[in-house]
Amino acid sequence: MPGDDVVAVTTEQSRHVVLVNVETGEIVSELPTEGDVSHMLAIPGSADLIYTSDIRDATVTEIEVARGASVRKFKVPVTPEAVGVTPDGSEVWVGSNDLGVVSVVDTQSGEVTQALEGFGWPYRIVFSEDGRTALLPDLRGNELRIVDVESRSETARVSFPDAGPQSVVFSADGKYVFQTLSLQDRVAVIELESGAVIGYLPAGTRPDGVAHTARVIE
Repeated sequence: MPGDDVVAVTTEQSRHVVLVNVETGEIVSELPTEGDVSHMLAIPGSADLIYTSDIRDATVTEIEVARGASVRKFKVPVTPEAVGVTPDGSEVWVGSNDLGVVSVVDTQSGEVTQALEGFGWPYRIVFSEDGRTALLPDLRGNELRIVDVESRSETARVSFPDAGPQSVVFSADGKYVFQTLSLQDRVAVIELESGAVIGYLPAGTRPDGVAHTARVIE
């Protein structure tokens, strides 16, 4: 969510997205997904909507934050987990664990189309701040796909043999990518323009989630 105070998290068993103030620990709001195993979420730049991937229902749920209610559901291929939304909110991309495909939901028309295929496990979907580039790590395929959003074509594919690439994030300036390698206990640093690995950072055991900030923490 906008600012540094409130985060959104899913609660699979209760079928909610919970907004939590991380400064006070207060639950700000509980938003129903009405979906079975709503595992991950994505938020557009406007932060007025939240999209969840509902693994058992094979749906993506659209939640209106101001109303505190789910307003639309989109049927997608089975076992959707990874989900991302373009910053302008026009498209939601979602990955199917079982089928190894990534589909795109047009949020205006509701049409669902297939964009990419051939994944072992499309683990995460992350968009650049300008909405032009998508990052799609393939956990079982041991690679990262860098994709042009408009054309849906690959601009680079980075191989990580036996490394277990999981979560991924852009650097704050958008020039680099940080890819966790869960089977190697480290994070790969990739130059976005060239698609080349330029270094590694040590991490704890089996790193998964990753974030980046330009702020210096003393």
